[in-house]
Amino acid sequence: MIRAFLVALILPIAGGARAGDLTGADIRNELIGQTMSWWETDGWNRGEMRLEPGGAARLVVSSPAPSQEAGRWTLDGDRLCTVWSALRDQAS
Repeated sequence: MIRAFLVALILPIAGGARAGDLTGADIRNELIGQTMSWWETDGWNRGEMRLEPGGAARLVVSSPAPSQEAGRWTLDGDRLCTVWSALRDQAS
């Protein structure tokens, strides 16, 4: 259902986005502590994700069926990794 959300979430609600890959430092400086909008490419699923400084993550699905998910995030070099309690049972 939400497999493609990481591809489309790199648009922080407050602030501009820039093209190109983000480094681990960019992710930490630009995304952590921000609420980001995401959507699937087909447009049916959309919502927000927030990555907290301590490693907690929150995913809110606003449509088509509202729900919330709690998880954790880490950085693996320049890669953002998330683990969700119910959405997925493995790292993504």
